[in-house]
Amino acid sequence: MNTKALGISTIVSVWFVVAITIIGELVKPFKDFLASLTGHHWVTKGAGALVLYILLYALLARIVHDSDDTKPIYGAVSSSVAGSLVLFLFFALHFLL
Repeated sequence: MNTKALGISTIVSVWFVVAITIIGELVKPFKDFLASLTGHHWVTKGAGALVLYILLYALLARIVHDSDDTKPIYGAVSSSVAGSLVLFLFFALHFLL
């Protein structure tokens, strides 16, 4: 396993989900398009994130050299926490306004 490629793939996938979630809430036709692909917009987001993660890891594992550097792993954890916070704040503000 290439932990550097895994970390980078995780970071990109997390922010992909955050971005398409916010776009989907702001642009109704986009959310409807996501729902039309699999029956529900969250299923499409999950499937898209999984495909992105696998493809990106497969590509990066060939390009990026693995190292003992833990920054990509900390970045993945930080992105997960930050992405969750961004979505929480977005939906809280969306609800209040």
